[in-house]
Amino acid sequence: MKIFLTAVFATVLLGRSYSAAKWRALALLVVGCVLVSSPMFAPGCEETTNIKGDKGGQEDKSVSPVMAVLGLAATLLQACISALSSVYFEGLLKDKDAELSIWERNFQLAFYSIVVVLLSMSAQHVSAAFRGRAQLHSLSLTFPGLFEGWTWLALLNATLLGLGGMLVAATLKYADAILKCFATAVSIIMISVAGHFILDSRIDVYVGIGMIVTVISIFNYALDYDPSVLQSK
Repeated sequence: MKIFLTAVFATVLLGRSYSAAKWRALALLVVGCVLVSSPMFAPGCEETTNIKGDKGGQEDKSVSPVMAVLGLAATLLQACISALSSVYFEGLLKDKDAELSIWERNFQLAFYSIVVVLLSMSAQHVSAAFRGRAQLHSLSLTFPGLFEGWTWLALLNATLLGLGGMLVAATLKYADAILKCFATAVSIIMISVAGHFILDSRIDVYVGIGMIVTVISIFNYALDYDPSVLQSK
């Protein structure tokens, strides 16, 4: 859904136009990503929640239709916001009137996220204090325990995430948000292959078909040359 929404927002906000072949490639990409991610929805991978009764029995706790609808709505909203932010960020990076580099634009946007994270941490700390898990006098700007439990692997992961953000910005500036979606699809395939050899995860027929469909969609999108798309950039 995010892939189609990204194309829709790019058409509306950036004035892009995509040919029928490109829309077909996007549809194939969605199918490929669903098939590659199919092991996540296998019955053996689902987490079941059981409630023990007074007599020692177990009762399955099923998800109510209301919660299912809310979950679906939240997922669609998240996909819509993610697609809109990608297209909007691409528009900011490609704005010819703004004299800001990728580094400056990323720092500008990251500043707002830092403010949101600090407010969230403050709210969690105050909530813990009122629940008796911390002392009120310990509330300070130092946020005790902020880096508690950090290891060199956690630091490496945070560094890679930061570098990945710069790569995403470079992709949006010198390519577009649609190609970022294709790059994400390729990364899903690479994760599946690496998980098979490193974590002994299963690659079944559906995953294999999904990989083939994803590769076909990439070639289908790349080999369809449309000058109007380049002219609108």
